[in-house]
Amino acid sequence: MINNDANTVLSTAANSTAARLTPKLVVLAWLSCLSLLSANIPTVSADIIYRIEDKHGNVIFTDTPPPSQQAETVELSPTNTQPTLVRPKAPKASTTEAKTGTPYTSIKLVQPTNNLTIPPGQLDVVAQIALEPQLQENHLVQFFMDGKPQGKPAATTSVSIGNLIRGAHQIRAQVIDQDKAVVASTGTVTIHVKRHSARS
Repeated sequence: MINNDANTVLSTAANSTAARLTPKLVVLAWLSCLSLLSANIPTVSADIIYRIEDKHGNVIFTDTPPPSQQAETVELSPTNTQPTLVRPKAPKASTTEAKTGTPYTSIKLVQPTNNLTIPPGQLDVVAQIALEPQLQENHLVQFFMDGKPQGKPAATTSVSIGNLIRGAHQIRAQVIDQDKAVVASTGTVTIHVKRHSARS
């Protein structure tokens, strides 16, 4: 009775072990088959092409000629390849240029002209500057007459200066950046305002 029980226990353990090993054995057998199949596949060179003619005289090019037919080897010229082009990196702008933009090559007052005479009855005059390159983003223009600002800095190259009084007056302008730093200045022009005589 004891021996029968022991045999039963051993048989159960053996079956359990076999059940655990079966999936592993199946995987190993499958991998072995794949290895054998890949070993029997002929290696085809992409650089060798064969020229054959069928029974109708048609020319066929192939990389796997039939073994029962003579084939002429066609030598292929080397593939023309070009090295990968590397785009050069754009030069980094200097800190000053990044902050103030491209420097102005020219700035001048084109209106009014120097020594312009303002006749009686005219109460204002247009001041205008010319810039090269044109006024840049985040730059403003401030006009002055006799050293006093005429209005607030603005993104415009002209302004009308009013309430002219008799006498000589100096007009100039400057370009400032977002930090209110002066990046360009014009020269000074002088205008002469005339008024009617107070004598009757």
